[in-house]
Amino acid sequence: AAARMEVHVHRGLPAASLAGYGRNLAQQAHWESSGTHRVKVSHSPLRYRKIQEWPNRGRIDPNSGREKGIDVAVALDVVDAAHNADLVVLASVDTDLVPALEYAKRTGSARIETTSWFAPDIEGGRRQLRTTPVSWNTRLDAAVFRASIDHSHYA
Repeated sequence: AAARMEVHVHRGLPAASLAGYGRNLAQQAHWESSGTHRVKVSHSPLRYRKIQEWPNRGRIDPNSGREKGIDVAVALDVVDAAHNADLVVLASVDTDLVPALEYAKRTGSARIETTSWFAPDIEGGRRQLRTTPVSWNTRLDAAVFRASIDHSHYA
């Protein structure tokens, strides 16, 4: 019998005044309502720098958005899933998540695996999470990356 699959996506949400805000919400609605797998998208507001120079002093710099707190949400999701699933696959190279992965492996019953993009010709393209004990890592190449791109145009 096939097992139920869930995909949890954690990402930053642009400020409501920026164009990407509506597109992110439309993409979330599409992903969560389509397909045979359950997708859950969790947004955390991006943090922005304020412009200091006149005449835009005090406005947000739209190019300065940074994710804050997403690694904590992902860590909690991994630990929870390790106690409620048979298999957990984490797609990340954020080393802040290693303690959560190791804890999930020690205390949960799920098999824990990781996946990462593999692009040996790009700086950082060989990175993967290293845990003790070692987790299986599936490296995804450029062809898989291109095939995973969502080409939909969200309004």
